[in-house]
Amino acid sequence: MMEKRWLWFLVGLGFGVVGLGEQAAIAQTQGQTQPQIRTQTHGLEGSYLGATVDGSNMRESLGSLLGTGSSRAWVEDQVEGSRNSSGHTGQRNLQTRIDVQGFPVSIRGAVVLGDDIEAVMPMLSYDVPVGSSANVYAGAGYALVQPGAQTVLGDRDGVVLSTGVEAAINRSVVVYGDVRYHPTSSQEMNPVRVQLGLGHRF
Repeated sequence: MMEKRWLWFLVGLGFGVVGLGEQAAIAQTQGQTQPQIRTQTHGLEGSYLGATVDGSNMRESLGSLLGTGSSRAWVEDQVEGSRNSSGHTGQRNLQTRIDVQGFPVSIRGAVVLGDDIEAVMPMLSYDVPVGSSANVYAGAGYALVQPGAQTVLGDRDGVVLSTGVEAAINRSVVVYGDVRYHPTSSQEMNPVRVQLGLGHRF
């Protein structure tokens, strides 16, 4: 029952985001005599690469972020990873957004790194600007998971629904958070994941 509630919540929020975007586009078209490329409400622009903190590992990950001190160093540290005494690298969850200029969509992707690439997820989202430096987005992707791996993208291949928000702190730093629903996850894994991230914009 709880999983169904989360599913309907995500679907409803996604349709709501799309509806708001369509209404804003209609209102803008009716109120203009000439088309404009940019307005005051253009949302978050630019692409970024970020490192994501999963809700189940929030305290440890935020501690390492505070110790690093900058978005670029944080992302580089997560890409490189840190090895424990047994020589194994812990899982790192990276996420990227590629801005598609002139369209209210973004190409996104997520990858989970361990000793090897354990999971990847390409994703397409519909973005609704909020002010001059933030977006609300909703989209869907497809997770490809290594057999036997247990990751924040699930433990098997399948469609993943996602909705979230992203905002620029300054020219370089982006913070984001999203909720993901993976309906084909096994019973051993929670199909709903809440995540926060810090990205370096380029």
